[in-house]
Amino acid sequence: MEFIMRNKTNGNKTRNKILRVSEKVFAEKGFDAARVDYIAKKASVNKALIYYYFGSKELLLEALLKENAKEIIESLESNYERVIKGNKGLVLDFYTTIISHLKKKKNVLKIIMYEMLNSSKKKPKIFDILDLTFDSLIRLVEKSGYIIKDIDTYRLRHFFYHFIPSMGFILIGDKYCNQYGISIEQSFEKFVETFSGLKLWES
Repeated sequence: MEFIMRNKTNGNKTRNKILRVSEKVFAEKGFDAARVDYIAKKASVNKALIYYYFGSKELLLEALLKENAKEIIESLESNYERVIKGNKGLVLDFYTTIISHLKKKKNVLKIIMYEMLNSSKKKPKIFDILDLTFDSLIRLVEKSGYIIKDIDTYRLRHFFYHFIPSMGFILIGDKYCNQYGISIEQSFEKFVETFSGLKLWES
């Protein structure tokens, strides 16, 4: 039994290591240019292990994005109640927490942006992953007693007024600040303040 548990633990460590390395490689090279051989080399694992745990490069990317989506959902769920209370200070604190969490996911956001811009598929898989966070948000809003009358409009507003601006700020905000000599800390505070005015629960 102990041997089985030890093997399972080692297997989880290997799987997580592959995910961490693939995140860096996908962000650096883009999905199309990234090679399984290169990921295996960087992770110091046999290439066969990547196929064993994930099946293909496409499924490796999917697993990576799903795990990060899960973390974002957990962050939303653990902090969302503050927003509904309506206190401005709590709302600002909520958005600061969420965007600070997303800032730690810069490589993942690079991958998402790359996939949205470069995927040749008519319906890129990335949108299915993003829908996981959207569906979670819908559940939170409805659980709080708000009724979303038009899901499609709500989805559009959430994507273009919340997600895309957040991603843009996180990915190029520092370059913008350097260009115009603006304090990164102050710009972050101003962005969060502006961002918090676009309420997640309004349809």
